[in-house]
Amino acid sequence: RGRGGAPAIVSGGQQEHVEHAMARITTDNPHAHLHGAAADLSTTTGVESVSKQFPDVDVLVNSLGGYESKPFFDISEADWQSMWNMNVMSGARLSRHYMRGMLARNWGRVIFITSEAPMHPLGSSLHSGVTNTACLGFASGLALLTLAPAVA
Repeated sequence: RGRGGAPAIVSGGQQEHVEHAMARITTDNPHAHLHGAAADLSTTTGVESVSKQFPDVDVLVNSLGGYESKPFFDISEADWQSMWNMNVMSGARLSRHYMRGMLARNWGRVIFITSEAPMHPLGSSLHSGVTNTACLGFASGLALLTLAPAVA
């Protein structure tokens, strides 16, 4: 268990990255209670895999994201879609799954970690800046759902 006593799930796209991150965490906090989950969270399949392994969480930290420096006119449709899936849809899918339980238990947190790109979008990475800006709006919208009398 960590300093707060809660177990934590460490996720990443590759098993060796997950293991490396867990090793670094336990070096600083040898009593950390960690679980690893290797999956590509930018895909529906990856999110389904993790949510089946870990059906409930109390605190969800959406921190998957990416950046690519590319001139605007060279950013392809596939580049835009890939950045959207990584920066926005990973958090949307995970939040949709985990937030229902949080609301039912009347406790939980959904946190988005993003970059400064929404504040200073660069022409050389517009697809990153735009998708990170979407995360800000998405997080605000989820917060409003916690105020609703009932969530369907």
